[in-house]
Amino acid sequence: MPNENENEDVVVEEQQDNDKGAEAYIKEIKNLKDNSVSKEDYEKMVDERNKLIKALVDGDEVDLPDSNKGDNPDLDKEIDSLRKELLTEETGLSNLDYWTKTLSLRDKIIERDGEDADPFLPNSSQVDVTEQDKAAVERVVSCVKDCIETAEGDDAAFVALMTARIKDDPISKVNAKRK
Repeated sequence: MPNENENEDVVVEEQQDNDKGAEAYIKEIKNLKDNSVSKEDYEKMVDERNKLIKALVDGDEVDLPDSNKGDNPDLDKEIDSLRKELLTEETGLSNLDYWTKTLSLRDKIIERDGEDADPFLPNSSQVDVTEQDKAAVERVVSCVKDCIETAEGDDAAFVALMTARIKDDPISKVNAKRK
C-alpha cells in the first residue's frame, strides 16, 4: 500500500503546482490588463506620432497641447498674439516696445502656467533651476522694468538707460579682439 500513498502525494503535489501556476497565470493577466492601453488609444497615439514625424520631415509646425492651455481662452489669445508680434520681423517694434511686450508675454505665461514656466529661466532636462537663477532673472526683469518706467515712452531714452546699465562681458571683449 505504500505505493498508493506515494501516488496520492504526487497527485496532491501536481495539483498544488497547477494551483500555483493558475494563480501566476491569473496574476499575469491582471498585470497585463492594468498596464495595457486600449486598441483605440494605441491607434490614436500612433496617428499622432505619424503626424509629428510627417511635420518634422516636411518642416511644418505642429501645435502641441499645453497643460493649462484652454483654461482661459482670452489669456491664450493674448499670449498667442504677443508671440506673433514678437516673432514676426515685419512688426518693426522699437526696443522699448519689444521689451514691454516681452515682459508682458512673460507675465502672462507665468499667470497661465505658473512660476516654473518662466520663459527667462533655463528649461532643460539636464539643468536644475536654482534660486540663484531665479534671483538673476528677477534682477534683469527689475532693471528692464525700471528702464521702461524711467524712459516714459521715449525709445531713445530707454536705449540710453539700458546701455548705461548693461555691463560688457569681459570674455566677449577678449574674443572680439582675437577676430
